[in-house]
Amino acid sequence: MGSVEIDGVSVESAFFAGAMAKYGLGVQVVRAGKYKSAVEPFTAQKLSPENRQQTQSLITNVWGELVNTISSSRNLTPTQIQTLADTQGILSAQAAQEQKLVDKVGYLDQVVNDLKELTAADPEADSFNQISIRSYSSSQAQNAKSSGNKIAVVYAQGDIVDGRGSPQQVGGESLAEEIRQLRHDETVKAIVLRINSPGGSATASEQILREVQLTKEQKPIIISMGNYAASGGYWIATYGDRIFAEPNTITGSIGVFGLLFNVGELARQNGITWDTVKTGNLADTQTISRPKTPQELAIYQKSVDQIYNQFLAKVAESRNLPRPKVEEIAQGRVWTGKEAQGLGLVDELGGLEAAIAYAAKAADLGDDWQVEENNQERSPLEQIRELVETIQVQQPMDPFTREMQKLQTQLTGIRNLNDPRDIYARLPFNLEIK
Repeated sequence: MGSVEIDGVSVESAFFAGAMAKYGLGVQVVRAGKYKSAVEPFTAQKLSPENRQQTQSLITNVWGELVNTISSSRNLTPTQIQTLADTQGILSAQAAQEQKLVDKVGYLDQVVNDLKELTAADPEADSFNQISIRSYSSSQAQNAKSSGNKIAVVYAQGDIVDGRGSPQQVGGESLAEEIRQLRHDETVKAIVLRINSPGGSATASEQILREVQLTKEQKPIIISMGNYAASGGYWIATYGDRIFAEPNTITGSIGVFGLLFNVGELARQNGITWDTVKTGNLADTQTISRPKTPQELAIYQKSVDQIYNQFLAKVAESRNLPRPKVEEIAQGRVWTGKEAQGLGLVDELGGLEAAIAYAAKAADLGDDWQVEENNQERSPLEQIRELVETIQVQQPMDPFTREMQKLQTQLTGIRNLNDPRDIYARLPFNLEIK
């Protein structure tokens, strides 16, 4: 009854502009970078040509990497994989075996019997020698080598927000404080900053980056990019001593935007009005009772342009790139890790282990070091363990609930917009790998 789905990669974007107009919710946009499309869901009803171009390029590269990996591991050609995706999409267990995507079709008890043979267990026994992922995780931690020289791994996972944030967010204040403490800890000889973030608050990103810069003056700080390190996620990475990314890490998105909501029309439709007394033309600029005036929009645009220029300058300086080249590859456009390496935004392709090994080398520690994981984020091994446990208890979800959860995920980014200047460096979509 099993099946194998191999049908390609797609990105589906939800647009709320029509609903906002219907209910009288207003929004004004200021941005820098023609590809900076995080504002589009609130201003348009379909993808802009620039956004469609960059999204198509991104998923084509991601899919190409996936096809090459599958074809090489299963001894198939990329053309064969693409043909299966285009003509079948979902293959039955038997069809997947015929196409060499799986080796064997069988039931759980047959898998158990095979494992009994592999472990030389008694064929009549109910099971075989095994260890749970939780116990294995604990044993790995216990068996880790001990040393007075530490390489601290810090996790920046989630939207970057002003303040301390929550466990699911990257708080500008809290992460900056943590990096600062590690900088002053003499037992910590190097730091690896592991980033899985679409960005967010420009203010918080700059707060974190400052601590990265100060740390770099005293000890190596290496960047490891996970699924994505884009916009503000790349902002906090750019001054690292060395930047590692996976081939499909979504990165770049060097651009800035501001979203200015108002409820003026909604309020009027429901009989709510405001009257204002002020001492100057700009005294009530922060109000949401009305749209911004042209003068106020010009002020916001000036702030956005200023921060965008800072972003470009930081990338040009830290990556030793000519400013015109940075301007060309910025514009809010997203790139894969492999593309980013070719553009000079990333130094090496590799995962967290490669970054840790480089940190040990940069700190000249030889084999005398140990890894210390910091903050409350989960280590990669813990994430795998939790994923396995989630899969084991997850119940099938009806189509309506599944779509509502997708919509809720798409709206999550709005709740994380808390920058004190209402200016953000964020990815144009929420990444969810199925």
